[in-house]
Amino acid sequence: MKKLLITAVMAMQLTLLFAQNPTITKIDEKNIKLGNKYFYAFEGAKWEWTLDLLGSKSNFAWSIAGVYKITDTQNGLSNKIGLQSQCKQLGTTWYFIEHDGFLCKYEKNDSTYTITKFLPLSPKIGTKWIADSRQNIVTSVTDDFVKIEVEGDKKATSGYKLFRKNVGLYDLFEIEKNKNGQVTTKWTLTKYIPPTIETPATTTTTTSTTTTIKPAAAVKPSQNAAATAVTTTTTVKPAATTTTTAATTTTTVKPAVTTTSTTTTTTTTTTTTMKPQTPVTYISSLPSKTDLIQVGSFSRQDFAEDSCRKCLDQGYQTVIYQENGLYKVLIMPGDTPDILQKIKSDIGIDGFYKQRK
Repeated sequence: MKKLLITAVMAMQLTLLFAQNPTITKIDEKNIKLGNKYFYAFEGAKWEWTLDLLGSKSNFAWSIAGVYKITDTQNGLSNKIGLQSQCKQLGTTWYFIEHDGFLCKYEKNDSTYTITKFLPLSPKIGTKWIADSRQNIVTSVTDDFVKIEVEGDKKATSGYKLFRKNVGLYDLFEIEKNKNGQVTTKWTLTKYIPPTIETPATTTTTTSTTTTIKPAAAVKPSQNAAATAVTTTTTVKPAATTTTTAATTTTTVKPAVTTTSTTTTTTTTTTTTMKPQTPVTYISSLPSKTDLIQVGSFSRQDFAEDSCRKCLDQGYQTVIYQENGLYKVLIMPGDTPDILQKIKSDIGIDGFYKQRK
C-alpha cells in the first residue's frame, strides 16, 4: 500500500510538472510584426550594438530568427505569437511577445520562463513599470522618439533608454553607484538591418537596405533626447497606424463692433466635417475558387484594420480573415495582370498568394 501511495504521488507530481511546462512551437507565418513604430519586431531584422563599459568597447548583435507559438499556463499565455530573438555573443535567446499592453521579452531564467516588460504598445508620458528590478517611466513622446528614464533601488542606478521611430532601441545609458565610485554603461546602436521580405509566389526579389547610425557621445540621464547625434542613410517605414473619428465641429466667433450710438454683434459659424473611417469587412472562411493575396498578418486587430483601409483606399477589394490567433489582410485581385508588382507599386507592400483558384 505504501509503495502504491508513493507511486501515485510521483505520478501526480510528474503530471503537474508537464502541465506547467510551456510549449514553444515554430510556425510557418510570414510578415508578422509585433510592437509599434518605435520598435517593430519583425523576422529577419538585426540590430548591431557597441557596448562601452569601464572604458572597454565590445560589439554585440540582436537578430530575430523565427516565428513561434507559445502556450504557458503559469504566465497566462495561450497560443501567443512570439518572435525568437538571439544574441550570439552572449549566448542568449528570448521571444518578443505582446502582453498586457506592452511589447515584452519572454525568456528562460534558470528553470522557469519570465515575462519582462520592454516598451508600452501605446507610449504615454507618465507610464510606469518595473523591469529588471528598476523602475521605468516614459518621460518624452514625439513622433520620432520615445524616452524612458530608469531608476534602481534607492537611486543607486539611474539612466535612460531612447527608442527611435522605424529603428527601435538605439541608445541606452546607465550609471551605477557603488562604494568604489560609479560604473557607466552605454549601449549605442551602430547599424540597423531591416528584414528581407520573401515573396514565394513571384520571381520578384526584395532586397533589404541598411540603416547606419553614427555612434554618439555619452549623455547624462537628465539631458534631452535630442542631444544624441544620429545620422541615418535610409529609413524603414512600417505601416503607420491612423485613427480617424467622424465628427462635426461648430465654431462660433462673436467679435463686438462698437459705435457712438449703437453696438452691432456679428456671428460667423464655421462647420468642419471630418471624413469617416472606411469600413472594413471580416470573413469567417476563405471563399473557394478565388485568388487571395496576403499583404499582412497582425496580432493586433487595429493594425490589421489600418492596413486593410490602406488597401481599400487604393481601390483593392480587401478583407480580414482570422486564423491561428492572427488577423490576416487579404486582397481579392480578380484577373488583374502582374498584380503582385502592382500592389508593391501602389501600397509599398510585398504580398504573396495565400490561395489560388
